[in-house]
Amino acid sequence: MWNTLRTAIIDKLNGAEVTKIASAYRTDRSGLNSFPSAIITPSEKSADFHSTAQDRRVYAFVVRVFYPFTEGQDEADMALEVALDELEEVFNQRETLGNACLWVEPVPSQWGYVERDKNFYRVAELVLRCVVQK
Repeated sequence: MWNTLRTAIIDKLNGAEVTKIASAYRTDRSGLNSFPSAIITPSEKSADFHSTAQDRRVYAFVVRVFYPFTEGQDEADMALEVALDELEEVFNQRETLGNACLWVEPVPSQWGYVERDKNFYRVAELVLRCVVQK
């Protein structure tokens, strides 16, 4: 299920519906070339078991969105704000990932700064909680 969901998320991010993310990747990259770029990683799994017909599992993924940071963060912050607004809207719809899951709960998370390959980036995280019924 992890592979199915992550593939669906990446396909959605790289599809025509999402315009504020330049590239989305399954794994970390040594160099990011287009911005904003997103890297999707599995985070956690929980389950709620009631009966066979009502068993639900929640698979969480972290979408980290990167933008180069230079002196004065206005451009980086604005690009990430617009990107996260779009992602929340796109993923906050039933069946947004087709048959991969029932629905997705997009939850904004942390903002920060990271150094990668001797460059500084502004980074914003969005947690996608994918609800699956088994």
